[in-house]
Amino acid sequence: KFLEIEFQVISNAVESALLGSDDPTVILRASCREDGTLRLEVIDNGLGIDPSDLTQVFRTGYSLKPERSGLGLHLASTAAMEMGGRLWAESGGLGSGAQLHLELPKVARASSLQAVQQAA
Repeated sequence: KFLEIEFQVISNAVESALLGSDDPTVILRASCREDGTLRLEVIDNGLGIDPSDLTQVFRTGYSLKPERSGLGLHLASTAAMEMGGRLWAESGGLGSGAQLHLELPKVARASSLQAVQQAA
């Protein structure tokens, strides 16, 4: 589930940056809080999100990009909730890029790591 979330969020950021910027940039940041919560941030300089749409980007079928299904961020958000975490978006508005934030509790992180190790 963790890899699914990251794939969807990073793919979304890359597409947005390519469509919305002459100098597309995507930044990934990861940190771990004292309580073990993992926080990942994916920041792009792409299309941006209108403030009134910040919660809508996770709705099934919603997309700012032409000819896209609008399922990716919905699936990522659902997977984050299933893992006891949360996914949310921030943006200064259209044309200003966006930041997507994922927080996962220590328990979800540990089970994700075990799944990755077993698959290897």
